[in-house]
Amino acid sequence: MGRSRAPVAETSTVAQPSTAQLVALVDNEGQGESDRHKSNRERLVDLEAQLTRLDEKVTKTSAHEQRIAMLEATLTQLVESVTELQDNTKEAVHHLKEHTIELFARTDTHGAKRGRVQESEEFEEP
Repeated sequence: MGRSRAPVAETSTVAQPSTAQLVALVDNEGQGESDRHKSNRERLVDLEAQLTRLDEKVTKTSAHEQRIAMLEATLTQLVESVTELQDNTKEAVHHLKEHTIELFARTDTHGAKRGRVQESEEFEEP
């Protein structure tokens, strides 16, 4: 009678890597990781340098904006002062004109009265 046979274990036809090959593979991956880390570290240093430069630019820009704000405030005050001076000058000129007219009127009434009286007598119609 027949005997039953146990199933035959399948064997792989692909060669399994040796321990030396596995160690070399891990070393290469480690080297690749190390290169990646080095590259990332260099990139990080570059990015930090860029960030520092940008921060310096922001600081300078902020300082410039503060100076501009101060200059604008000073300019506003100067414009107000000039406007006030113009108003004061107009008032002074107006008062000087009035005063000059009064002085001429006084001078005219005191010193030129005789001449005007004579002139007016000469031109009077009968």
